[in-house]
Parts: sequence; C-alpha cells; structure tokens
Amino acid sequence: MKFALMHFYDPAQAGPAKGEVSDLPAPDAEIEEAGAHVYGAGFRPESTARTVGVRDGRASAEGAVA
Repeated sequence: MKFALMHFYDPAQAGPAKGEVSDLPAPDAEIEEAGAHVYGAGFRPESTARTVGVRDGRASAEGAVA
C-alpha cells in the first residue's frame, strides 16, 4: 500500500505561516530514512491543470497544455 504526502499552500493567499516551512523537511527526512520515499516533485499552478479520463476504453484529456 502506498500513500501520498502533500504540502500545499496557495501563493496568492498569505502563504505558509512563520515556522511552517522549516517544519516540512522533518517528516520527509523520516520517510526517506525509512526507505519509503518513492518520488517527490512540486506542483504547477492550477491554470496548467488537465482533466484526464478513460471512457469506453479511450483516453481523453481536457484543459490547458502545460
């Protein structure tokens, strides 16, 4: 079983509170040390998002092309 751990804040809002950013690496380091880390990357703005699906065996995508 795999789980996703996401850190999120909206830069258009206030952003992370003081101290939050410095707290983020601690759980990430524990996960990596345990050998459970699989992949890490940042997200792009929602304006670049696409909706992807499969219907009747055919793939489709809608939205902006990043």
